Amino acid sequence: MPSISHIPHQPTLAFYRTALRAIRVSSLPPQLSHLHRKLQYNIRDAISIYRDERDSVTLESLIQDGTKDLAIIQTWKYVDPLWLERIFKKPTAKKEAVS
Repeated sequence: MPSISHIPHQPTLAFYRTALRAIRVSSLPPQLSHLHRKLQYNIRDAISIYRDERDSVTLESLIQDGTKDLAIIQTWKYVDPLWLERIFKKPTAKKEAVS
């Protein structure tokens, strides 16, 4: 039987699942599809970084911050796709001038 320290913090696990689901179903324009993968990576990375955090105050603060961030992401569906493209345009490699 796993020790109590290895059982995930239930609200953290619930938020993790909710965040990944919200990103998966978010309605971003096709030209911003690269953001889905990036946001999902960031969520997984944050969970990995704070995996061993046991302080309930810190965990609650992290979940509140994540909830605010997720609420902002969910408002993207109301923003003109052209503005989203301008804000989140995928960087392109610049060609160096040949002399």
